[in-house]
Amino acid sequence: MARIVSRSRRFSLLVISAALCVSAVVAAPALASAAHHPGQHVEPVRPGSSYLALGDSVSFGYREPANLPTPDYSNAAKFVGFTEDVGAALKLRVANAASQLQYAEVFLARHRDTRLVTLMIGANGGFLCQATTKDSCASELPGVLARVAANVSTTLRTVRQHYRGQIVIVNYYSTDYRSATQNASSQALNTAMDSAAKPYGVTVADGYGTFQRAAAQAGGDTCAAGLLTTLSTGGCGVHPSVGGQSLLALAVEKAIRR
Repeated sequence: MARIVSRSRRFSLLVISAALCVSAVVAAPALASAAHHPGQHVEPVRPGSSYLALGDSVSFGYREPANLPTPDYSNAAKFVGFTEDVGAALKLRVANAASQLQYAEVFLARHRDTRLVTLMIGANGGFLCQATTKDSCASELPGVLARVAANVSTTLRTVRQHYRGQIVIVNYYSTDYRSATQNASSQALNTAMDSAAKPYGVTVADGYGTFQRAAAQAGGDTCAAGLLTTLSTGGCGVHPSVGGQSLLALAVEKAIRR
């Protein structure tokens, strides 16, 4: 057990160090673009306005195949993420584009009534790296975080060419708040995203802290607290449950101006 804890701590330090390096690297080049697209004009989000959601499987509302009821992947309407919850709560017209940047450009050019854009992206690269490397991505992590930061910067630079309104960066949760490694990984990912996004006039939805407070009722066990998808094979997936998605929606609603 002592050996495992030691590895966990070393990995956590690597994660934090990598995040700090990435935040320093991405800040300087992004500032030049921000000078052209500062996003200083912010109109309140009003009922009936358009909302563009960008991101990965969390924003889309993806559920694992072993989650019950069995997901119908042929019907996108069956997948409900925090984006749809925000839209329903604030009476917005939601366009959930996931990671389709080209679609986002066209949408923003055509929908001048857009008052909210959210972005949550980067975790998929981390999960893939952890699953395919011998050291669970410890040595590859700086490169992963750098790519995340670059993708966030590219996305927001493009968005700001068409849009001056509110942008909310949605921070990731930890899949297990009892684990120093999982916490450090999530925080490093959030740092990379937030640092790259800061020059573009964004606000941050605290998904990490929101889940942490809710998981406290189960001693920090995100799965036992019912915040993650439950799998028929046992345990939990890594995607938010219906309740978890609702918490992310509340974090977004708290971050925006109305």
